[in-house]
Amino acid sequence: MNNICITGNITKDIEVKNTTTGKVVTSFDVAVKRPMTKDTTDFFAVVVWGQSAEYLGKYAKKGSKVAINGKLTTRKWKDNNGNNRI
Repeated sequence: MNNICITGNITKDIEVKNTTTGKVVTSFDVAVKRPMTKDTTDFFAVVVWGQSAEYLGKYAKKGSKVAINGKLTTRKWKDNNGNNRI
């Protein structure tokens, strides 16, 4: 089962966009402090679709605390120098 649940703070104001097919989407980063460590924070890139994206765009802003429940995926791409990135 691929399931992740994180609670943290949004790192910048959310911008809601529409795809060419009319679907609503937003993406943002969430900062999550590691428990029982000093000054260690992990950052997660989050993509939200549909009504949830609309809601976040309307009510959430930089610094808002959010709880995210979803699936974890990784992406591969090539940077400008042709190097493979994860």
